[in-house]
Amino acid sequence: MKNTVNRIFLMLLALTIVLTTGARTGHLNTNEPFPDDDLIVGSRAIVIGRVLSLASRLDTDQDRIFTYVTIRVEETLKGAIGSRRIVLKEEGGEAEGQGSLIFGAPRFSRGERVFLYLDTWSDGSLRVHQMSFGKLSILEDGDATLTVVRPEPDCEMSVKHTRHQARSFGLTSAGTNLTDYTSIVRARVQATSTLSQSFQNQHYRLVPMFARPPDYDGAVERGEIRPQFKLLYPVKSVRWFEADNNQPITFYVNPEGAPNPQVVDDIGAAIGVWSTVPGCTLRLVNGGQRGVCSTQRTLNAISFNNCDGRFSPTPECARIIALAGLKWTTEQARQVNGQSYVGAAYAFVSFNPYSACSYANHCDLREIATHELGHAIGLGHSQLPEASMFGAAHYDGRCASVTEDDVNGIAFVYPVNDSGSRPLAIESTSPLPDPVKFVNHVEGLNSSGGVLPHTWSVVDFLGRLPNGLLLSPSGVINGLPTETGTFNFTVLVEDSQGSSVHKSFSMVVREPVDYDSQFIAQTIVPTIQTGQQFSTILKWLNNGSEFWDGSIRAVAQNPANNTTWSASLTPASGTLKGQPVTVRLTAVAPRVAGTYNFQWQLYKEGRGFFGQPSANLTIVVTPGPLAIEGSAPPQGFVGSSFTHQLTVTGGTPPHVWSVVTGSLPAGLVLDSGAGLISGIPTAVGVSTFTARVTDSASRVAQRELSITIASAPASTLRINTAGSLQAVKGVSLSYQPEATGGTPPYIWSITAGSLPAGVTLNNSTGALSGVPSASGDFTAAITVRDQRNQTATGSIQIRVTDPEPAPAITKVKYKVGKKKLVVTGDRFDPNSALLVDGVQVSFRFDAGTLIAKPVPLTPGTHEVRVVNPSGISSQIYSLTVE
Repeated sequence: MKNTVNRIFLMLLALTIVLTTGARTGHLNTNEPFPDDDLIVGSRAIVIGRVLSLASRLDTDQDRIFTYVTIRVEETLKGAIGSRRIVLKEEGGEAEGQGSLIFGAPRFSRGERVFLYLDTWSDGSLRVHQMSFGKLSILEDGDATLTVVRPEPDCEMSVKHTRHQARSFGLTSAGTNLTDYTSIVRARVQATSTLSQSFQNQHYRLVPMFARPPDYDGAVERGEIRPQFKLLYPVKSVRWFEADNNQPITFYVNPEGAPNPQVVDDIGAAIGVWSTVPGCTLRLVNGGQRGVCSTQRTLNAISFNNCDGRFSPTPECARIIALAGLKWTTEQARQVNGQSYVGAAYAFVSFNPYSACSYANHCDLREIATHELGHAIGLGHSQLPEASMFGAAHYDGRCASVTEDDVNGIAFVYPVNDSGSRPLAIESTSPLPDPVKFVNHVEGLNSSGGVLPHTWSVVDFLGRLPNGLLLSPSGVINGLPTETGTFNFTVLVEDSQGSSVHKSFSMVVREPVDYDSQFIAQTIVPTIQTGQQFSTILKWLNNGSEFWDGSIRAVAQNPANNTTWSASLTPASGTLKGQPVTVRLTAVAPRVAGTYNFQWQLYKEGRGFFGQPSANLTIVVTPGPLAIEGSAPPQGFVGSSFTHQLTVTGGTPPHVWSVVTGSLPAGLVLDSGAGLISGIPTAVGVSTFTARVTDSASRVAQRELSITIASAPASTLRINTAGSLQAVKGVSLSYQPEATGGTPPYIWSITAGSLPAGVTLNNSTGALSGVPSASGDFTAAITVRDQRNQTATGSIQIRVTDPEPAPAITKVKYKVGKKKLVVTGDRFDPNSALLVDGVQVSFRFDAGTLIAKPVPLTPGTHEVRVVNPSGISSQIYSLTVE
């Protein structure tokens, strides 16, 4: 198996990991609210100091491991600590042959200088406020300038913006001058003093603040605290050994404090995702509702009420959404796929009640639960932004789902077939996919064998990557290429034991073409039962030069023409060059169990397929519970032909049908192989019977049914149609043909010809409806059948014409001094409306160009669009005025 897990789950040793709401970057300014004001207001103390030592201890009462960080305080910016030497109490570490870790916790090393925002545990022990966000490192560059840096969160991943927090951080990993930052923090401490005091009174009025934890001195005297020479992070890979013996892992849910009463079902959906991965032995079980807390030993707990005390109050919706973790002992060790693991003892998932805004609806909660449960089964953060195990929530409607990268990771840790130790190798092949100039490119390299983690680099003297692209240590090529041409380079991968291999690659950076796309990722359901409905999200990047309008859609490539999945989807629209598009697809699994392909590609009417197809994945369709489904049999009539198909879901073909109680109406028989009831009824009456179906595995399902046979009515069935209809491509069409006579209810169908693409016939009502997606002339025969199997047929012709083309803005200029706006484009009408920020402005039409004056525009971004007299609008053009 490829070690895609190296880039996807770089830190398999991860035991407890944080999920964040979003990263924030920006400039410092003392004249307006500071982006780190939430840290300033929420912290009880702010200090600058140096790390003197680290030591760990197992708290046997709580069964939790803590690391004690001794700090020599150099300067205090907030709070009255009353000591020049303080001891922080942070959760995680190794002691007494056991270990635990929180990746959201700050990392410390002996001797480093730090800038710390601090709050307290409930016992008054100091800790870093808001975990890793509250710990800043102080670095010295070559000219002795001191900078303060907020390290990026765990696993070298970048936390991205979300809808919940779009403000910027006060600083980034690039660093800010320490003197400047300190001055601003001092000023903001004063400016927010009233708010800060109110916050402290509300949350900490009865909580003391000690320079050393109350349990620290006694633990030192008893010899319980041991020096810690690593940064708080023991090098251990952890997994559940129960999976190797087909034993499930049970998680219990405490719904107290949850945002909705259906939280047990939401957690169950996330559990189901990780329990149905092909080639994976792991099985999780939803233990249901129970009054558990994530501090309870030997229980796998999911809680929402901060019963573990891991979260501190914040004045805003907290940046930390949730935590998950594992407790382990070093008494057990096992080799899997050539990697050494210790056995998990128990796990927890804890949702932050101070960040409840981040999981207020079912879909967001399910996404976060899926992510955190991934940590609780031993996975770290993904380097790929679209993976469900990426370090920031996506909020894109994926709910409980995973991507191919997530699946590769869990199947590596819990394989059905363990391939054992293998030599280190690079699996990716050359040439690599073509990047496009000035369009963001992401490409992961794959390795296998060796001992994780693997570290990647480019060999400097053997070629180079295109300018703008970089190779991360986890094997991801990422960036914005700024030059075109063919580039040859050599990459080196090293494992944790010092083994290394190298391989040569090439890639061609090209100019964009009109329609092109790069496949980014998709969420998948690895296993689904027959007949079940499921949803997936596919994402592509527009790396062509053309704007994507509503004619862009996804079409099945494998299997072709979407003959397997009965899918419906939302077309892609409104996507500019360099922007991603999300296509949401709802599909129904086939009714026959098996392994099916699942691959899609973007398609434009009039042009055909273009760009990269999605990854060609396989989905395992398993037999669901055997059941007889479908509608009740229709009414029959004496002397008229009768047919009714019994349908079955689940089970394994072939199926055998029989009638076990009661009887069919006289003249009707049941085909034991096909499940078809047919014949010509000979007597009036109601017949009740029990149909049974048996599959090849001897599973049985039964259903009681009845068939009513009536006397034959006297009324020749008739159909009336309009003959011809006019329609416009892309505009909704609706038409209702009429049937009279016969014996309702009727069944309608198209028996010859075809309707325009996008238009369908309702089999029950006969209504034609939909949005035509192709122009041309179409002829179709509409047939109506009544309950006596009488039929009548009518013909209809539909002419679909192309809509008036939309205007397109290609260029906008604004001359500030003259307050003159010049809009250039295609398909402009002299009588068009020109709108700036939604307000219509007068213009002069000159050879297809719209010239408006005076138009006073303030500095900033403005929206410009043109609407033709028929009401068809151009795309929105963003104009930036300096």
